Amino acid sequence: MNLSQLDAKIDKLLLDVAEKKGVLSRIEFQCDEVEKKISESVSEASGKKDAYYLTLAFISSRRDDAIESIEKTGTYTLRSIYSDDYKLHFMKNDDKKNAAAFKMEIGIESNFNDKTIITGLNGERGGGVVEAAAAGLRVAALEWLGYKGPLLLDETFKSISADEKIDKVAQWMRHYIDTSGRQVIFATHKADVFSDYSDHIVYVNKSNGISNVNYVNQEQ
Repeated sequence: MNLSQLDAKIDKLLLDVAEKKGVLSRIEFQCDEVEKKISESVSEASGKKDAYYLTLAFISSRRDDAIESIEKTGTYTLRSIYSDDYKLHFMKNDDKKNAAAFKMEIGIESNFNDKTIITGLNGERGGGVVEAAAAGLRVAALEWLGYKGPLLLDETFKSISADEKIDKVAQWMRHYIDTSGRQVIFATHKADVFSDYSDHIVYVNKSNGISNVNYVNQEQ
């Protein structure tokens, strides 16, 4: 191999090295870009994770506040009508046996033979207790949502026994109206009880297929 051939071979090798350096440079650049994107993705994922947990904590706090407020109002309603050992209680699955999955339902806590028992509503309590709890829940939901309009009730307490309990219902309703300033329109067949606590009464009597309406203003 003469000197000219050697120089040509060296030039070719130098060209190959330059090309490989170019390839290596492009690979290094692509690796840097990939690492940058990975870093940005990790940072974004971390931010989203933090935002998720922050949102979850906020929702959980709002839920707990709502539950506490509703439980207090419902408990006040039950105790106004029944006794002080009644309490409205939101039950999670750890409050009930054989609960397979997470859930929450409304229950009532009370004392029986010096023992605290917690039961559900449907099929586990009398109709009057269920109606009282339902009324308390309605009121609590309206207050929590900030609703300022009238409350319409239709035979809401028809299962409560016609003794001192029904009179306590009327007293509870009167107290709620006075403290909240809300208008309550209440349809009932027990006008003899609720009329003593009403501001206005509309009597509807049906005779021979004709409805007769008589309005009484109690505020006068």
